[in-house]
Amino acid sequence: MVYHNPLVDRIMELCKEKDSLTADLGEYRSTGMTAQEIKQVQEAVNPIPFGRFYEIMEAEREGRLKILPPFENVGYKGLKVKYRVFKASDGEVINNCFVLRPDKDGTARAALRCYAVNTANKKLKEDIFKWLDDILDMLRKREADQP
Repeated sequence: MVYHNPLVDRIMELCKEKDSLTADLGEYRSTGMTAQEIKQVQEAVNPIPFGRFYEIMEAEREGRLKILPPFENVGYKGLKVKYRVFKASDGEVINNCFVLRPDKDGTARAALRCYAVNTANKKLKEDIFKWLDDILDMLRKREADQP
């Protein structure tokens, strides 16, 4: 859904023209925002490069922006949602999946080897074994480079 908010549209226009939110507040008066509101916006987006802020505003206007809830069970060490997975083709949120990090976890490498051995997909099997070989080469190199 595409919607137009005059304030967002004006901020986006200004985003195109300015490199930072620290520009003269007078230029923002036409937005109808108070100096305090502008300061709050500056503080909220200060670590975000201004061009990126424009992209975020554009995505919001076009309905492409997803605001996700914070992770739950942050201190929990068992099975939990640690990663958010999105389908590459359309951005659909994928639930009920398990992310492996074979570059950091030997158990993940073992699970991938087991999957490769048991899959009927020969190309996938080859790709997984090649990926694992590349990871092991990287880990050996990293280990050799340490004093």
